Amino acid sequence: MIQTVRNLSARIETLISKTASPLKPVIPVIARFLLVVTFFEDSLRIIAQWSDQLVYLERYRGFYNGANHIFLGLNVFVSMILQTEKMVRYGYHGYTFIHDNTAVIHVVTPASTITRSRKS
Repeated sequence: MIQTVRNLSARIETLISKTASPLKPVIPVIARFLLVVTFFEDSLRIIAQWSDQLVYLERYRGFYNGANHIFLGLNVFVSMILQTEKMVRYGYHGYTFIHDNTAVIHVVTPASTITRSRKS
């Protein structure tokens, strides 16, 4: 029974390895992109739920009225400004990953991370 599970596990691992190998060079880029987008999403959510966030901070977290406004405003400002600065500094743009003359994935990536040659 254990040997059967190990054999199945080895086959699945081999399949995943073969399938995911074209994506390995862009996985760090995708991770960075998702991290940046998470901060933007958080800022937009705070703006969309501004009054609910203020009430939560005041009633349940003990923030003084006014301090919660400053806290949320700084949170949104810093998140938006710093993430935009990161995108501008690293020159994010679209990039299509090519494998065997087939476009596999299109991601937003910093220009400095594109080191792989493209097939034509």
